[in-house]
Amino acid sequence: MGFDYVVCVFWSPFLYFVPLIILIFSSICWTVQAFLGFLVCFCGVSCL
Repeated sequence: MGFDYVVCVFWSPFLYFVPLIILIFSSICWTVQAFLGFLVCFCGVSCL
């Protein structure tokens, strides 16, 4: 019983942080994709 409680207390912060980390990484990925898309569009227009 006590061991289950320790495991539960140990894992609960990770369960809170995992969606946050996924959200941060996905937002970073979207930002990088948008930035690369902007660079490609800007360079294509400037080269034309």
